[in-house]
Amino acid sequence: GSRVDYVDLTYHGHEFIPSPESTFESGMVIEEGYYGDNDFVDVEKARVIVEIVGGLCDKRLGRSTVHMKIVGCDWNKVTKPQLVDLETFTQSGPRQIYNSVPAHLLDIQVREIRDRDNGNIEHISNFFQGTQPIVRTIDLRDTNAADVAIEKAEGSENPTNTSKGITEEEELKGDTRNSLETTKKDEEEGMELVRFQYDGKLMLEFETT
Repeated sequence: GSRVDYVDLTYHGHEFIPSPESTFESGMVIEEGYYGDNDFVDVEKARVIVEIVGGLCDKRLGRSTVHMKIVGCDWNKVTKPQLVDLETFTQSGPRQIYNSVPAHLLDIQVREIRDRDNGNIEHISNFFQGTQPIVRTIDLRDTNAADVAIEKAEGSENPTNTSKGITEEEELKGDTRNSLETTKKDEEEGMELVRFQYDGKLMLEFETT
């Protein structure tokens, strides 16, 4: 029979390992028979930034419960009634970075907003959930795309004119650092950010004299 030393799986540059139930071992010999218990799992992780804010001024709304699931996957799926407990994240501030989330297409939603006394702020929670919950979908499959963009920026902006004086070199380095900071911000805003914004309702009060 044939000998299999490794399995080369290609999907957006992700890392795969044999699943806990897999019987695959390096050097296994393929002979006549059934080989259906050799599953591999995608263990690639990504980073996502979630903003939950009030208005364009990014005001804090309260303590948020954030839910994430892989698109098209039953893992952590919202159902009615909810038969299985959901895995959620608690977000205290208006902006939070989540590391080590699955590097896939993710559906993200805000399940509820609570005040400092742990009471549900119903009118805001209902805005995000209501009869048709607000769901943001983000593609995190290409996890290194943003980092590659920064590396290219670093490579293209290195000083190459050695005839400049020290002061000019320092100014150039400062401009380079500022440009890279802008690139990093654009990386977050464009590739890794989902935003939930509640604008509320304008209430006007009039007093006659």
